[in-house]
Amino acid sequence: MQNRRDIEALTDLVRQMAERLTAAHERMVQTVTSLIQEDRSSLAALTEAQQRTDASLSTLAVKVAEIADGLNELRTQVAALAAAQTQTNERLTEMSGRPGAISGQMSNLVGGQYEKEAARLAPRAARRVLGLINVTIQHTAWEPGTIVSDAVDSDMITNAEALDLNRIDLVMTGQDHNGGAVQVAAEISITIEPSDVTRSADRADILHKATGIPIIATAIGNDATPDAITLAENRQVAILTITTAPTD
Repeated sequence: MQNRRDIEALTDLVRQMAERLTAAHERMVQTVTSLIQEDRSSLAALTEAQQRTDASLSTLAVKVAEIADGLNELRTQVAALAAAQTQTNERLTEMSGRPGAISGQMSNLVGGQYEKEAARLAPRAARRVLGLINVTIQHTAWEPGTIVSDAVDSDMITNAEALDLNRIDLVMTGQDHNGGAVQVAAEISITIEPSDVTRSADRADILHKATGIPIIATAIGNDATPDAITLAENRQVAILTITTAPTD
């Protein structure tokens, strides 16, 4: 009887242990299954992340290539700008080495424009200031021709005097109120200097020798220095002030 109870107790113990093992096995299977699923999810996430990384790297590579191309183009532009700046500096250096020449050219240009405009207005000024009538322009220094014909051949003036006379800025012919012929020998300068007065007086003397006609020595300008005004009074040179319109 005792053996039977022992066998039953042993059987019951074996059954309990089997149930426990079965439960443990099921729990282990569930754990392994969960781990496998987590690993698969992690692997999928890693794969997706890797794909995104690869795509980002491809995009980055394209941008880097574009930046490299842009830098090459920029280097080319910078080189061109540097060459242009070098040329500009050379031109500026060349120009800075001859400021007097440039200033002289500009002065001559402005002076030449004033001379032509003043010559155009001179006959009116001669009528108004000098009291002449029928005033016409006979000679301008910038136009070809000569104001002397047989004066040199007749030994009335020398070759040197003829050359000097042909450089006179302006010669006008008119009449006084008595109808007598009169000529005006004029030097033109924006600002009349003593040298202009001297040239006008000297060339008027040469013109009188060449033609025998009364000559009025004249200096024409926008204004005159005090020394020029004093010298003009001493050498009997008339000063005609002609203000021209500014040119563009």
